[in-house]
Amino acid sequence: MAELTDTITKLQAAGVFTAMIYLQEAHADDLWPMGYGVQSHSTIDDRLRACESFLDKHSNLKGLLDAVAVDTMDDEFLHTFGAWPERYFLANLSGNVVWASTVSNDETLENGASETFQEALAFVEASAPLLDGED
Repeated sequence: MAELTDTITKLQAAGVFTAMIYLQEAHADDLWPMGYGVQSHSTIDDRLRACESFLDKHSNLKGLLDAVAVDTMDDEFLHTFGAWPERYFLANLSGNVVWASTVSNDETLENGASETFQEALAFVEASAPLLDGED
């Protein structure tokens, strides 16, 4: 998480608006019996509560983000952008995605994060006009 918050701080220093979209629960015990003690969301209120709980556990992240949203119950964001598993996107002010991380075959979320974040920062440094909304 420290690597993510450091990257967000650097992106914001470069003028990037940072937002998080909370998706469906990836490790729900009713779908994948892994013992995490969470259930899949059956209502938007469930998803909102889960997002609030996540941000309460990671208050340093919560304090950095410019915006937070939750995906719809039909997982529109997830399906439109292929946002699962852990993915990162940069969009310009017009809402067009100008950079997206790749999906790693690595089974751990931490491995490869540093390289992904470095790629995002390098893209921002090289492509500032794209992020201003110029298509």
